[in-house]
Amino acid sequence: MDSPFVIALLQTLSTPGLTRSEVVQETATRVSELTDGRHIPMAYGDASAIRILPLGVVQE
Repeated sequence: MDSPFVIALLQTLSTPGLTRSEVVQETATRVSELTDGRHIPMAYGDASAIRILPLGVVQE
């Protein structure tokens, strides 16, 4: 698991109480920090379209 995005996302998701928008923003910030600014993720669209489901939940 050497992807800066995956590492940053997992670190961010371990922080309780964040809104979806905060998860997106914090993940982008962490990716930028992990890559010394070489990767600067951009978020497009509406974060409300993102669904974070508990492990094992199947969405129909």
